[in-house]
Amino acid sequence: MESLPQSSVTSLHGGPPLAGEPTPAASRNVALVRQALEAFTERDIQKLLKLVHPSMELFAPGTASITREGRSYRGYAGIFTYFKDIGRVWLEMEIVPQELLDAPGAVVVFGRLRARAYGGFLIDEPAQWVVRILDGKITWASACESREAALELAATDQ
Repeated sequence: MESLPQSSVTSLHGGPPLAGEPTPAASRNVALVRQALEAFTERDIQKLLKLVHPSMELFAPGTASITREGRSYRGYAGIFTYFKDIGRVWLEMEIVPQELLDAPGAVVVFGRLRARAYGGFLIDEPAQWVVRILDGKITWASACESREAALELAATDQ
């Protein structure tokens, strides 16, 4: 499978680094999120589990509202359940990252969500996510309703 397209990377704290180079921590966080998105696209659960903290929490309201009354997915078991739920609801689902923003302890992803549900329902819309990172592991991730909501969420301490 093709790797994800190179998206632009910018900084939410203090503007872009000198000479346009991301800081080492930002580079690591952005690289981690890219790897997680690639694992998601490839449906490689084992690769994804290596990137997330054992108590990771995922808010994926689109799928969760259909399969689990909107509740979040927690821990490794939650990741397995999320992939199972995706398979139950979506014939195809693709996250297309277009811009990744470095924020303190987080990465904000702006892109598109493309999906086709069983029965033919199609989605192709702008989408945004906030991904929190601690000690090189993803600890928390959430889809957001708008670009503004994602930026606001990324600016809050979690």
